[in-house]
Amino acid sequence: SIRKTYEAPIALNTILTVSLFLEASKEFITSRRFFEILGIAPPPNLIQALDDNFTFGVYYFKKNNPFLILKIHSLDLALSGALSWEKNMTNNLKDVLPISIPVNQNFQDKTISNRDTRILYGADDNPVLIYALSNQQYLVISTDIDTFNEIVRRLSSPR
Repeated sequence: SIRKTYEAPIALNTILTVSLFLEASKEFITSRRFFEILGIAPPPNLIQALDDNFTFGVYYFKKNNPFLILKIHSLDLALSGALSWEKNMTNNLKDVLPISIPVNQNFQDKTISNRDTRILYGADDNPVLIYALSNQQYLVISTDIDTFNEIVRRLSSPR
């Protein structure tokens, strides 16, 4: 269902989010359960930093670009966990986000929209994976800079 979501046709500049729940119990899936179901094992300090709420979605700008927003309750644990997850992040998320895994898997620091961001570039120097902490409450993960910027902008906007 994740793949169907990011392949679905949606209108330009639209965000489509998906609520994931267990069919049998009709319970919404928590972030920890999401990782568990997909066999993804982020570092324990990142798991400890996660709130139950998360968002999987797709932003359509030039094409469908999926993203993941993980709500956090500990900035320090989330940051240290994300940094230590970098060596496995692409392999772990390749079934959730359409990632072409580069040979050289070294993330680089970059400031995007006044945010400290970590970016993994592919052989063609295009971003493969982007992540950053936003508003000290969210870990935003995307495969596209425009999508990342739009998600961060919307998270920062007063509602």
